[in-house]
Amino acid sequence: MAMVYSTSGRHIAVDLWGVDFDLLKDAKWLEGHAVEAVERTGATVLGVQSQQFEPHGATVLVLLSESHLSIHTYPEHGFAAVDVYTCGEHVVPEEAIRYLIEILKPEKVYGKKLVRGRGRHAGRGRLHRPRRTSDPLRAAGQRRGQFPAGSLRRGVRPSLLFFFGEICR
Repeated sequence: MAMVYSTSGRHIAVDLWGVDFDLLKDAKWLEGHAVEAVERTGATVLGVQSQQFEPHGATVLVLLSESHLSIHTYPEHGFAAVDVYTCGEHVVPEEAIRYLIEILKPEKVYGKKLVRGRGRHAGRGRLHRPRRTSDPLRAAGQRRGQFPAGSLRRGVRPSLLFFFGEICR
């Protein structure tokens, strides 16, 4: 009998603004940290590809057994787009995001999390309806996905409740 894999997954996309130019320009440095970020999630690395662009900028792709992690940088704008998609329940993609925020030290972080693969219950033919809950960031008067400017520079980790809240489960 063939093994049946879960279609359930989490896809997190984060825009990091205000990142130091020198941290974003080196593809090999970013590659090493992308692999470290993935290892913290419990995922299995299948391959790594990176591209250094001229005059600056980089793209790093980490192919996972569970899906992928990508980083696209625009050092001239202090911007990095980070994307982590993992399938299954044992991998924790939030750990990769947390690690990359820690090392890149952005001034602003905008993030979205999408729960994927839950459109139909296997074999039951009915749609899954996610639970509705309040948004802790909106309740705090912030726009969805935005963390306070400078919160990382003061040494305070931005609230990642958006990633971990009931909205995302």
